[in-house]
Amino acid sequence: MAETASGGIADDHVVGPGHHHYPGFLVPESSLPAPENLLISIDAGLVHLSWDPVPGAAAYAVYSATDPYGSYSEDLTGTYPTSTEWSAPLTGPPTFYQVTARSFYYPPLASGNKP
Repeated sequence: MAETASGGIADDHVVGPGHHHYPGFLVPESSLPAPENLLISIDAGLVHLSWDPVPGAAAYAVYSATDPYGSYSEDLTGTYPTSTEWSAPLTGPPTFYQVTARSFYYPPLASGNKP
């Protein structure tokens, strides 16, 4: 049986000031609002996030931290089964999530690709 939670720190969209930096590129942070109705469920050793689409969003990014008031970093451990869903193995200590909408798309930095 899956456990589901909604709201709280998980739907916060603040990810840091100004810009994200990628080698050779400076990409402005999106001015789109945070996705609404973020749902988190845990089932079969996986954490699943889903949210409502944001008009104008080309992509989404999931950030995580083990401290809800600490620094969040983009979580590259998961996959996007659809554009408004994300799943990852449930490992380690309790984790807090944030989701942002982006008006641009680029492959994750871990893949070695540039935007």
